[in-house]
Amino acid sequence: MAKEKTSEEKSSTAADEPKRILLVDDDTEIIESLRYALRAKGYDVLVARDGNQGLALAERDDPDLMILDMMMPKRSGFLVLERLHRARKDESKDPLRVIMITATREVVTRPTPKCWEWTTTSANRSPWIG
Repeated sequence: MAKEKTSEEKSSTAADEPKRILLVDDDTEIIESLRYALRAKGYDVLVARDGNQGLALAERDDPDLMILDMMMPKRSGFLVLERLHRARKDESKDPLRVIMITATREVVTRPTPKCWEWTTTSANRSPWIG
Protein backbone atom coordinates (compact mmCIF):
# COMPACT_ATOMS: atom_id res chain seq x y z
CA MET A 1 0.00 0.00 0.00
CA ALA A 2 1.47 3.35 -1.09
CA LYS A 3 2.10 5.96 1.57
CA GLU A 4 0.38 9.31 0.90
CA LYS A 5 2.75 12.29 0.68
CA THR A 6 2.58 15.01 3.31
CA SER A 7 2.02 18.63 2.28
CA GLU A 8 5.73 19.32 2.90
CA GLU A 9 6.75 16.48 0.58
CA LYS A 10 4.30 17.70 -2.08
CA SER A 11 5.62 21.28 -1.94
CA SER A 12 9.25 20.13 -2.12
CA THR A 13 8.37 17.99 -5.17
CA ALA A 14 6.79 21.01 -6.88
CA ALA A 15 9.85 23.12 -6.04
CA ASP A 16 12.12 20.47 -7.59
CA GLU A 17 10.28 20.51 -10.93
CA PRO A 18 12.07 22.47 -13.65
CA LYS A 19 10.61 25.79 -14.78
CA ARG A 20 8.60 25.50 -18.00
CA ILE A 21 9.39 27.86 -20.85
CA LEU A 22 7.17 28.11 -23.91
CA LEU A 23 8.98 29.09 -27.12
CA VAL A 24 6.67 30.52 -29.77
CA ASP A 25 8.45 31.12 -33.07
CA ASP A 26 8.13 30.07 -36.70
CA ASP A 27 11.91 29.97 -37.32
CA THR A 28 13.29 26.45 -36.81
CA GLU A 29 16.88 27.63 -36.27
CA ILE A 30 15.86 30.04 -33.51
CA ILE A 31 13.70 27.40 -31.84
CA GLU A 32 16.44 24.77 -31.91
CA SER A 33 19.11 27.19 -30.65
CA LEU A 34 16.98 28.43 -27.76
CA ARG A 35 15.72 24.94 -26.92
CA TYR A 36 19.30 23.61 -26.77
CA ALA A 37 20.50 26.46 -24.53
CA LEU A 38 17.49 26.35 -22.20
CA ARG A 39 17.52 22.57 -21.79
CA ALA A 40 21.23 22.74 -20.98
CA LYS A 41 20.29 25.05 -18.09
CA GLY A 42 17.68 22.57 -16.84
CA TYR A 43 14.47 24.15 -18.12
CA ASP A 44 11.52 22.18 -19.49
CA VAL A 45 10.89 23.59 -22.99
CA LEU A 46 7.57 23.59 -24.85
CA VAL A 47 7.47 24.66 -28.52
CA ALA A 48 4.77 26.28 -30.65
CA ARG A 49 5.38 27.13 -34.31
CA ASP A 50 2.71 29.87 -34.69
CA GLY A 51 0.66 32.25 -32.57
CA ASN A 52 -2.48 30.12 -32.44
CA GLN A 53 -0.54 27.08 -31.28
CA GLY A 54 1.29 29.26 -28.75
CA LEU A 55 -1.98 30.52 -27.29
CA ALA A 56 -3.34 27.00 -26.97
CA LEU A 57 -0.19 25.73 -25.21
CA ALA A 58 -0.05 28.77 -22.90
CA GLU A 59 -3.64 28.24 -21.82
CA ARG A 60 -3.29 24.46 -21.44
CA ASP A 61 0.17 24.19 -19.83
CA ASP A 62 0.48 27.52 -17.94
CA PRO A 63 4.25 27.96 -18.46
CA ASP A 64 6.47 30.00 -16.14
CA LEU A 65 7.77 32.08 -19.05
CA MET A 66 6.92 32.58 -22.72
CA ILE A 67 9.50 33.61 -25.31
CA LEU A 68 7.38 35.04 -28.09
CA ASP A 69 8.31 36.06 -31.63
CA MET A 70 6.76 39.37 -32.68
CA MET A 71 6.05 38.45 -36.29
CA MET A 72 4.59 35.04 -37.15
CA PRO A 73 2.00 33.59 -39.50
CA LYS A 74 -1.63 33.07 -38.40
CA ARG A 75 -1.39 35.33 -35.30
CA SER A 76 1.36 37.82 -34.50
CA GLY A 77 3.10 37.93 -31.16
CA PHE A 78 1.31 41.19 -30.40
CA LEU A 79 -2.11 39.59 -30.90
CA VAL A 80 -1.05 36.61 -28.77
CA LEU A 81 0.05 38.96 -26.00
CA GLU A 82 -3.19 40.95 -26.13
CA ARG A 83 -5.29 37.76 -26.01
CA LEU A 84 -3.28 36.29 -23.13
CA HIS A 85 -3.59 39.51 -21.15
CA ARG A 86 -7.38 39.60 -21.57
CA ALA A 87 -7.83 35.89 -20.80
CA ARG A 88 -5.65 35.91 -17.69
CA LYS A 89 -7.28 39.09 -16.41
CA ASP A 90 -10.77 37.56 -16.87
CA GLU A 91 -9.67 34.42 -15.01
CA SER A 92 -7.98 36.47 -12.25
CA LYS A 93 -4.66 34.73 -12.95
CA ASP A 94 -1.24 36.24 -12.42
CA PRO A 95 0.24 37.72 -15.60
CA LEU A 96 2.44 35.42 -17.63
CA ARG A 97 6.03 36.61 -17.97
CA VAL A 98 6.77 37.19 -21.64
CA ILE A 99 9.96 38.01 -23.50
CA MET A 100 9.24 39.25 -27.01
CA ILE A 101 11.88 38.68 -29.67
CA THR A 102 12.29 39.42 -33.35
CA ALA A 103 14.89 38.69 -36.00
CA THR A 104 14.21 41.88 -37.96
CA ARG A 105 16.49 44.88 -37.94
CA GLU A 106 13.62 47.19 -38.81
CA VAL A 107 12.03 49.38 -36.17
CA VAL A 108 8.86 47.68 -35.02
CA THR A 109 6.15 50.27 -34.57
CA ARG A 110 3.26 48.04 -33.49
CA PRO A 111 3.84 47.97 -29.70
CA THR A 112 1.87 50.50 -27.74
CA PRO A 113 2.78 51.72 -24.27
CA LYS A 114 0.00 49.41 -22.96
CA CYS A 115 1.75 46.39 -24.54
CA TRP A 116 5.00 47.21 -22.76
CA GLU A 117 3.13 47.88 -19.52
CA TRP A 118 1.78 44.31 -19.59
CA THR A 119 5.22 42.79 -19.96
CA THR A 120 7.33 45.06 -17.75
CA THR A 121 8.24 43.37 -14.47
CA SER A 122 11.21 43.17 -12.15
CA ALA A 123 12.53 40.46 -14.49
CA ASN A 124 13.51 43.26 -16.88
CA ARG A 125 15.83 44.71 -14.26
CA SER A 126 17.62 41.48 -13.33
CA PRO A 127 18.38 38.30 -15.28
CA TRP A 128 15.67 35.64 -15.01
CA ILE A 129 17.58 32.83 -16.65
CA GLY A 130 20.60 31.98 -14.53
